Amino acid sequence: MQNAKILSKIMLTDEILELKLETTKIDTLPGQWMFINYLGLEKPLKRAYSIANSETQGESSILTFLIKLLENGQGSNQLKSLQVGDEVGLEGPNGHFTLKNTPNPKVFLSTGSGLAPCYRMAKEDQS
Repeated sequence: MQNAKILSKIMLTDEILELKLETTKIDTLPGQWMFINYLGLEKPLKRAYSIANSETQGESSILTFLIKLLENGQGSNQLKSLQVGDEVGLEGPNGHFTLKNTPNPKVFLSTGSGLAPCYRMAKEDQS
């Protein structure tokens, strides 16, 4: 597990949060996801979130997640309580639902927070 610092938290809708984290440089593929571990709790808590965007800045990676907040959800409540500058743990990247580099045209369908992996795939598609 590696630590990441919260750079920003922006509510895009009433229930969708854009979370930006800075961590040591990490290679990810469009469609992959990571576990976010909420640190400092009595009982360990982690949730899986798709990576909506990944940027490299020097020796750091800036990861963006689009997260649907659930009313009274344990992970959602932790996200609401965290502030810019706080740290979380990251595990991953994980997943095999990744963009294949082929010349074939692609169609991406998604809704809500399911937009995260498709957004990055569409953004990075070379076909």
